[in-house]
Amino acid sequence: RLVGSEMCIRDSLQRLEGLFSQSPELLLAGYEIEKALGNESQAKNYLTNLQKDYPGSEILKNIE
Repeated sequence: RLVGSEMCIRDSLQRLEGLFSQSPELLLAGYEIEKALGNESQAKNYLTNLQKDYPGSEILKNIE
């Protein structure tokens, strides 16, 4: 269960996802936020999308 600042961080990410087109930076932010919150499943989803949609990105090279 998320509380306080954790909920705020996830809510902010969801607002950004609604405002901006998907980008490597936004997927990276989602990956890092979910990983930090301990949500490995959702972090993996962000990583999978990053790998699929931006296979040559520098951001992806820094993760792998």
